[in-house]
Amino acid sequence: MALPNIGEWAGPDAELGVHIRKESQEMRDAYSIKRGLLQEHANHEEDTARGGYANRQIFELAQNSADALSNSDGERISITLARTHLYCADDGAPIDRDGAR
Repeated sequence: MALPNIGEWAGPDAELGVHIRKESQEMRDAYSIKRGLLQEHANHEEDTARGGYANRQIFELAQNSADALSNSDGERISITLARTHLYCADDGAPIDRDGAR
């Protein structure tokens, strides 16, 4: 099974992209109502970045792909650094709403 070409990605206007934008907007709305929640979440992200994920972002992407492959017949992972984006793809099941959450 071949990896999809980066150009074949469904993009932000596909169903999952629309879902992610909606979820993001709802969170921004919640932050505007409960401003303390924003600082709480920012602190949590900073702790995560300095702790278990510090300097391990590429490894974590590869691990997530390996997890996706463990439940499929796939066997390949591709990580590509482009000029403006970092892409990670694998032969496993595509990300869905639960995975995006």
